[in-house]
Amino acid sequence: MHFHKTGQWHLLVLDTSVCLDIVSLVKHGKNSKAEKTKIFNLIEYSQKNDIEHFDFFALLESSYNRNTLEIQYDKFEDFQSMLYFAFNIPIKKFRRLDFDFYRDFHIKVEEKLDENFMRSLVESRLNPYYAGLLKICEIAQSGLSHSKAEKNILTFLDWMENDFGFIIGPQYRLALQVFGGDSKYRSMLKLGSKKEIIIKETLKTAWDILHAQISCNNELISELVDRNVRPIFVTKDNKLFDLMAPRVGSYMSNSFSKVALVDLTESPLIYSKDFITKLNSRISKRVNERFFREDDIDNDNVKKIIKELEDKIL
Repeated sequence: MHFHKTGQWHLLVLDTSVCLDIVSLVKHGKNSKAEKTKIFNLIEYSQKNDIEHFDFFALLESSYNRNTLEIQYDKFEDFQSMLYFAFNIPIKKFRRLDFDFYRDFHIKVEEKLDENFMRSLVESRLNPYYAGLLKICEIAQSGLSHSKAEKNILTFLDWMENDFGFIIGPQYRLALQVFGGDSKYRSMLKLGSKKEIIIKETLKTAWDILHAQISCNNELISELVDRNVRPIFVTKDNKLFDLMAPRVGSYMSNSFSKVALVDLTESPLIYSKDFITKLNSRISKRVNERFFREDDIDNDNVKKIIKELEDKIL
């Protein structure tokens, strides 16, 4: 019905945790600890409605080595083959787990990876997201009491404007939740844990936010699959869904930028209404000032900021 009205095909864009669950089920069958029923239902829905899936960015995250900035190609290809197998084996047979992937799968799935594209994606998109989340972690170390909420979010906003050079919407919304008293969002950064756990989870959340935001971009996904599509982001993470799907009041766009304007006046957090009003006014002014400027990200400076912030995490 949607296709006949708009010419757009639906496309299931899988997040990394969903892909890893499917891979686990294909590899380990009944011994897998994945949420089997959810996977069966997803694949049955895909097959019954003839809806294709898109897993490219999930596979990149799964096979990306942060230390070397390299893709582990064998891992990428293995996971890709298992996902192809899961979505194409008859669902009745898949539900019975009546298969042996290593015996039954003989198709070579080709996916040429552009190493330059991967490096560009990491440097221009992932690294800034990661830096913003690390700054939230650093500020949180000074305390997350109600009395510090407004000071903390202003510190973060000052840092984005003056030190970082630009405002990243999802990180700003997450900071509002973390400093505003919503404990469920603090788990996205594992605040209060050991340093290595905080850094690992923060990088994972940066990937999750990047993946979710890209997946909401109809034009980009349509270009990548060479088809007019309406992407549907599939995730198990309720926190990520809530963070990435606020009520959007309106959009501003030009040839190189698109900004979603989100109404925060109904925020359930501990900030005062007067504070939120002033914050909205400040953000709106900042957007209007910078909207028609095409700023380039200084990749080397972002890497420097990441190193400094990682060193400050206790």
